[in-house]
Amino acid sequence: MGHLRHRVELWAECLRVLKPGGRLAAFGATRTYHRMAVAVEDSGFEIRDSRVSGLAR
Repeated sequence: MGHLRHRVELWAECLRVLKPGGRLAAFGATRTYHRMAVAVEDSGFEIRDSRVSGLAR
């Protein structure tokens, strides 16, 4: 099934209830961010900007 944040249905529902012109802020792990971003885009959102912050240990 996969993690909830990787499911298109979740982000499609967010898009449905978001007011026109609204923005989405979503946070994910650096290793799996791309999976979340693809699901967000597949649900109908347009990805304009993204920030990635990696912490070295």
